[in-house]
Amino acid sequence: MLTAAAPDGAGGVYLAGYSDVDEDCRRVSERGFVLRYGPTGELAWAYRWGLDVASRPVALAADGEGVWVLG
Repeated sequence: MLTAAAPDGAGGVYLAGYSDVDEDCRRVSERGFVLRYGPTGELAWAYRWGLDVASRPVALAADGEGVWVLG
């Protein structure tokens, strides 16, 4: 589920959220994630973390230097 979004300052966007399904569609403990999409819509990178409900991101802030995740 997506919980936050922020522009990256260069035409792209950061998206944050959480899921209980891994990349192989298996159920796992809940994990948070942050995705960065570039200006043309390509996935630039993805980062996952955590193993429980405490891993849910609730807000993002970004500038030309990076992204900060709260949650």
